[in-house]
Amino acid sequence: MFKPKVPTSKPYEGPAIKPSKPPPKPSKPSNLKFVRALFPYEGQADEGELSFGEGALLFIIDDQSDPNWWKARSQGKEGLVPANYLINSNGQSPFEQNPIHDAARRGNMDLLEECILNKIPVNAIDVAGNTALHWAAHSGHLDCLKRILAVPHVKTSLRNRVGDTPLHHAAWKGHHLCVQALREAEADFEALNEEGQRPMALAQETETQKEFRIWQKVREGSVNQVNCDYNASDYELSDQEDQ
Repeated sequence: MFKPKVPTSKPYEGPAIKPSKPPPKPSKPSNLKFVRALFPYEGQADEGELSFGEGALLFIIDDQSDPNWWKARSQGKEGLVPANYLINSNGQSPFEQNPIHDAARRGNMDLLEECILNKIPVNAIDVAGNTALHWAAHSGHLDCLKRILAVPHVKTSLRNRVGDTPLHHAAWKGHHLCVQALREAEADFEALNEEGQRPMALAQETETQKEFRIWQKVREGSVNQVNCDYNASDYELSDQEDQ
């Protein structure tokens, strides 16, 4: 029998015991949860089981019908998983909080795609009021930011607890390509945070400042554009021109 890796904080007590499988029961509705596997498991496909590796992120569809076997989804596949491969020594499952935020913050496109595939709300907020779009803009992960912007009904200008929008974050961190992508997605240029600052006021990096200057000129009608198809590096706007 396969011997799973046992946490170092607990003495080895032998392999996790595979529970007996009960007769099928109707699924009971439960909130979607996310958990990382403590041990790897090679499932038997002919019995509807799901294989996964240690540390794999599993989306728990039903953990109510049977305490031993949960229904889960991973990498586009669904199946039954043994709960004792997911429960730690305290009898608790290490449920993940906001995995889509973690994916955007780390630039993990695979995890982000998995979250979107499993319909994790892209507009969900963390304890600080940030969305996944905030984190992608803050970290400068352009590929993640564009993927989130492509999700239907994404809100581009939600304010967090201090009033910052994703555009504030991109401006503050100097990610001018993220600023450009948010501009193309029609993010709120005039949004004020709790300190009364617009995103443009936070821009310190040169290319980011150029992007905002062009954006402002377009809004004022003093710069022509065709389908917003331009790049900040194509323009040299002096401070005198902005006055």
